[in-house]
Amino acid sequence: MSLREYEFTLITSAQLPDSQREKLLEKYENIWTSDAGWVIKKDAWGTLKMAYPIKKQFRGYYVCYTLATTPQCIAQAEKKLRIDGNILRYLNIKLSDAAPSSPPAASEEAPVASSAAEAEQKEQESFSTDTTQQAPGSSPSVSATPSFEVSLEEPSATEEPSATENTSANQESDDISSDQKQNSSSTASSEADSSSE
Repeated sequence: MSLREYEFTLITSAQLPDSQREKLLEKYENIWTSDAGWVIKKDAWGTLKMAYPIKKQFRGYYVCYTLATTPQCIAQAEKKLRIDGNILRYLNIKLSDAAPSSPPAASEEAPVASSAAEAEQKEQESFSTDTTQQAPGSSPSVSATPSFEVSLEEPSATEEPSATENTSANQESDDISSDQKQNSSSTASSEADSSSE
């Protein structure tokens, strides 16, 4: 009996009543927890719109589990999931060959809440902190906005010309086009004169 760590995601029918959905999920949790396995984390994502219809349904109720169980329990659960009409899809990923060292304590709600708080705290610590304006004894302020630098250097020769340069260039092109018009009109009038002779 070697326990392994798995991530198991289920999509159930969104049309199921909550009480029936909980019974359905509990049935699979019992399969996974047999043979000394346990549910490390249960994350209910809720009802979401799917990218494409599955079994003529456009919405599904998503639940993601992190489990420590045996491969035999996973195989047994997958066998039942394939024929269960209320399960639209499932995805099983083996995270590691070794399960976490110990099952959760008797009260399962407290460790889950503390692990969620720890994860949130780690996420906040990953953002950059501003310690220059921090008062002693207070928590660091977190900045979630990206930082960037603005350069105020003179434009190089390869960049676009300034507005005054554009104006002078436009005037030159206007002068050239008016010269071309005069040349073409004089050529046309000389051709007309030669053809009339």
